[in-house]
Amino acid sequence: MLFMPATNQRAVNKAQSLTVDTVILDMEDSVHQDRKEEVREAVVSNLQNLDFGYREVLVRINATDTDYWREDIKALQSVSKLSRCDGIVVPKVETVEQIQLLADALADQETTASAESQLPLWIMIESPLAVINAVQLCGFGDPVAGMIIGTADLSKDLKMPHTASRFALMHALSTCMLAARAAGIVAIDGVFMDIKDQSGFEAEALQGVQLGFDGKTLIHPAQLEPCNRLFAPSTDEIDDATALIDAWEQARDQGAGVCTYKGKLVENLHVAQARERLQFHQLVLDRQQAGQVSPAAT
Repeated sequence: MLFMPATNQRAVNKAQSLTVDTVILDMEDSVHQDRKEEVREAVVSNLQNLDFGYREVLVRINATDTDYWREDIKALQSVSKLSRCDGIVVPKVETVEQIQLLADALADQETTASAESQLPLWIMIESPLAVINAVQLCGFGDPVAGMIIGTADLSKDLKMPHTASRFALMHALSTCMLAARAAGIVAIDGVFMDIKDQSGFEAEALQGVQLGFDGKTLIHPAQLEPCNRLFAPSTDEIDDATALIDAWEQARDQGAGVCTYKGKLVENLHVAQARERLQFHQLVLDRQQAGQVSPAAT
């Protein structure tokens, strides 16, 4: 998921051809308060006139403690009827009351449409209180579709020094992952701020994969290739998953309830994991074959 400053039209135009799964047009942190209305109009125009192809297009609105978010919602709900807006990223969500406020605002703007037509919400967990309330926030239900952890703001609020290992953030990262998985919603890792540190980015992205995140938020196109590569299944992983399933099916054909593969016991859950990975790999292949190369996990 690539954040694009809505103030940079050249960057937004370029997003139409990048190998990214989701473009997030940002009206929050990257926009000075004196330009909020101007940028909102620019976002609406881009949603109406640009062709982002297969890429999901989200818009990060302003937080609910500002004077801008209601107009943001109104503009996006209106434009979504006519063109392309796939959801709303909401910063600094801390309580279920905030989500309910947003859900009510969406419903007020779309009184005649079905629930399925309402814009999904992607909530950003960026504070200690949000982490504490993660189970309730992620488990809110519709219209919440996913969770993005805002590691930069969270580190600031926790007064934690930045370390390559993110050791100090492990509790928060794991808590949010558990909450998202329990709720059955998508979980996206935070941004890596140093765009020149490619090895550092790769290490953090790999850590996100190992923690179970579905994808990662990015701040620069240079981060796309390693993110796509690391979150997509590797050739070795696909070969291993295929061989494991074959071993399992052979054992089942012989009447066995379990089998071993590479010296390890294989049960139903391992087969299910392998099949999920193969299914995702097929999605990647389908996109590549269609000329829409973007093997990230989101």
